[in-house]
Amino acid sequence: MAQAGAQGVAGAPNPPAAISCESKTRAISAGGVGEDDARGVTVDAEGAAYVAGYISAPAVFGGSEIRPEGRTDAYLAKYASDGALQWLKRLGGAGEDAAYAVAVAGGAVYVAGVFDHRVLYDGTAFTPSPERRWFLGKFSSAGSSEWMRELRAVDDAAVSITPRGLAVAADGSAYVVGEFEGAWSWDGHAITAQGPGDIFVAHFNPAGVLDWARRAGGLGFDGARGVAVIADGSAYVTGSYLGEGPYEEGRSFTTVSRHFLAKYGADGRLHWAKMDTREEAAGSSEGYSVATIPDGSVYVAGSLSGSVAFDDGAHAAVTSDGSNVFLAKYAGDGSVLWVRAGRSDLGAQSAIYAVAALPNASVYLVGGSLGGVQFGGHRLGNIHAWTMFMGRVRGDGEVSWVRESRPFNPSDSSTGRAVAVRDDCIGYVAGAFVNTWSIDGASVTARGSSDAFLVQFGPH
Repeated sequence: MAQAGAQGVAGAPNPPAAISCESKTRAISAGGVGEDDARGVTVDAEGAAYVAGYISAPAVFGGSEIRPEGRTDAYLAKYASDGALQWLKRLGGAGEDAAYAVAVAGGAVYVAGVFDHRVLYDGTAFTPSPERRWFLGKFSSAGSSEWMRELRAVDDAAVSITPRGLAVAADGSAYVVGEFEGAWSWDGHAITAQGPGDIFVAHFNPAGVLDWARRAGGLGFDGARGVAVIADGSAYVTGSYLGEGPYEEGRSFTTVSRHFLAKYGADGRLHWAKMDTREEAAGSSEGYSVATIPDGSVYVAGSLSGSVAFDDGAHAAVTSDGSNVFLAKYAGDGSVLWVRAGRSDLGAQSAIYAVAALPNASVYLVGGSLGGVQFGGHRLGNIHAWTMFMGRVRGDGEVSWVRESRPFNPSDSSTGRAVAVRDDCIGYVAGAFVNTWSIDGASVTARGSSDAFLVQFGPH
């Protein structure tokens, strides 16, 4: 067999159940003859994993098969801590449907994604519609649907909306972030994009009713990718923008993409936003994922190229020869504590796509690289194809370990898209792969052009 960002990070977890801490790595694949992907993963207090993504042809998950009704269908799957499939849900209709983010809180699991025409779940169908819409759903840990909300365009002129990140607080309220174009309306709240792509941040109460929605962006392409919620209900959002700064319109203009970190209160008020607003800066960056720890610190991860400043140049800029990984730690007020970036070979590409943090301040990461990349004293990458890597970084920025998948042939490739950790004993990464690869002795083989994967890992 997916945040972050998604890939969102759920709220205060329940006390962990007693699980033996073993170092064995398990790898599970899911898919069929088409292109299949895992985009989000989360873990509950018992160590079970929930995975969300999409399939494009009949696909097998742990011996169970599901068949898409349209070009692609979304899915939501639960795996026990021993790797056994517990249940599997298909969410889709006659169009293109996909799930991009999943989170767990209070014994329930939440999933966000997109659909067009109609979407089916547990025998219920939304009304057919010509425009692309998105959904937010809540399921019990046993897989029964508790509610599903559709969010639609004001009219057919709206082109697209995509939820990229999902985070759920301990009380069951949820944040969803992403990018949109056109005019959209939910529960009497409406937002209209100014450019070809704007940021949206939406907050839902525990019953799935929209409390508020906020737009940010200028005349360029802007989007949010990750969100994390803290104990007081506030949220941190990361993503990227191109053109005017999305939170300080008119102050600066950039012709390259740059990442941002913003904090919102539970009431929708913007507390602050941090960006590199130097007009002369030559570098670019993308923020893909964000995670928080109890002391209020925030981790942001993504990719960068060239000279990139953090905290508007107050922190030393980082220079990279190619597209490279970065992990930055911020204090709760938005000041930068440290930045760790890789060093890539000329022309190489790499990114950290998701992070998940623990109360002890350790942060786990997953991503992909193409070509040679140095990160924390570890050399990663395959010059022939993308390679998935995962790792752990301590709260002081020291890299504890990094592992990467091993291809069997030059055409084998893999990319990690999501990570979730219950504690330092059990964690999961998910993504997509082509052909065959292995990690820590566990191997998987794809049935089709690409399959989804889920890897469970323990301490290294």
